[in-house]
Amino acid sequence: ERVFYTEGWIRSSDAEKLKSKLRPYSDAMEIYSRAPLPEEEPPVILENPKSWKPFELVTKLYGLPQRGSFDPTLLMAPFFFLFVGLCVSEAGYGLLVALLSLLLMKFAKPKGDLLQFLKLFTLLGISTTILGAMIGGWFGFPIRRLMVLDPLQDPVSFLILALVLGFVQVWFGTFLNMINGIKNKLYLESIFAQGGWLLLLPSLVVYLKTKQPIWGILSLAGAAGIIFFASPSRNPFARFFGGLYSLYGISRYIADVLSYSRLLALGLATSVIAMVVNTLCQTALGIPWVGWLLAALIFIGGHLFNLGISFLGGFVHS
Repeated sequence: ERVFYTEGWIRSSDAEKLKSKLRPYSDAMEIYSRAPLPEEEPPVILENPKSWKPFELVTKLYGLPQRGSFDPTLLMAPFFFLFVGLCVSEAGYGLLVALLSLLLMKFAKPKGDLLQFLKLFTLLGISTTILGAMIGGWFGFPIRRLMVLDPLQDPVSFLILALVLGFVQVWFGTFLNMINGIKNKLYLESIFAQGGWLLLLPSLVVYLKTKQPIWGILSLAGAAGIIFFASPSRNPFARFFGGLYSLYGISRYIADVLSYSRLLALGLATSVIAMVVNTLCQTALGIPWVGWLLAALIFIGGHLFNLGISFLGGFVHS
C-alpha cells in the first residue's frame, strides 16, 4: 500500500557496512548505489592519521579540497606547527596554553570539533614552548642557556631564518602544484613550466650567492621551460610572449618569500610586549601600600592580553 525511498551520500568503503546493517530488512527493501555524476558535488570527508586530525580544522577553515585534488592537511601541518611557534616565541605562553588545553580535555570531556580544537592548541602550545625556549623567554624573562638565537640581539639572523623557511615552503607549494597538474594530465605544462620554476628558483639563488656558471645555466634552463611551456596557446608567438609574461611571475615568488618576514615581526612583538609588561610591574611595585596588588594585576592582565593577541596573530599568519 505504501512505498518510500530515501537517498544520500556514503563513502564507498562504508557501503558494505550499510548493507550488513539493513540485511534483516532485505525482503522489504532494495539498495541501489552509483558513483557521483559529473555535475554533482559530493560532500568532502578528510581522512588523516589520528595524530594529524587536529590540523584538519585549519584546512576546513580555508576551504575543503574539491574532488580531483588532494587533501593538503598532512603537507601543511609541519609548517603550521613550526610557524606558530616562531610567531608566538614565548615558552611560558606555550606551556600555559598546552596545560590549559589538556586540563579542559580531561575535565570538560569535549567532543567533535571542540575536542580537535583543544588537541590542536595542545600541539601549538608544545611548539611554542620548544621554540620559545630557543628564541624567546618565559613570561618575558629569557633563559640564556637555553637560547639558540636571541632575536632582540641578532634580528638579522632571525630574518634570514624566516626567509629561508619561506623559500622552502613556496618551493614546496610549487612542487605540489606540479604533482597536481600531472595528476590532472597536464603533462607538458606541469613538467616543464612548473618544473622550470622548481629548477629556476633555487639555482638562481645559488648563482647570485656563488657566481658559478653551472648555476646560471640551470637558471636559464628553468626559465626556458617556463617561456616555452607555460602558455597553453598553439600559436608559437602567443606561446612565446605568454611564456615571457609568466616568467614575470618571479616577482610574485619574491614577494611571497619576503612576506615571511612577518615571522620575525610577530616573534619580536611578543617578546617585547612581555618585557614591557614586566617593566610596568617593577614600576608599580614602587607605589606604597598597593604596589604589590597593582603589579600582580598588571602581570596577569598584561600577559593574558599578550598571550591572546600573540596566538591569534600566530594562528592567522601561519
